[in-house]
Amino acid sequence: MDDTNPFADWLLHRARLAGYDADARDTHDTHDTVSILAALALDEGLNPEQTIALARSLDVTPQEVTAAYLGQKRRPTISRLLDYPCLAALDVQLDVIARTG
Repeated sequence: MDDTNPFADWLLHRARLAGYDADARDTHDTHDTVSILAALALDEGLNPEQTIALARSLDVTPQEVTAAYLGQKRRPTISRLLDYPCLAALDVQLDVIARTG
């Protein structure tokens, strides 16, 4: 798995511990699923139903699933935040304050 994605690595490790053969020749789909789940979790987070289902399949608690990705979860980029008019206005005000010190 990608060394830059510890959550995906964690998912594969937990899958192996839960008895899945993540390294078998026919498990290309497993790696794809892990990549998709990791991207979803890190970008949007998992809803409670997704978290519970994933936890059950990996034989861990929902809290363990959440803890495994929460610290890596991507934060919205400033450009996406500035799409909101009130936040764009706040950004302008903060720039003025920063310049005038």
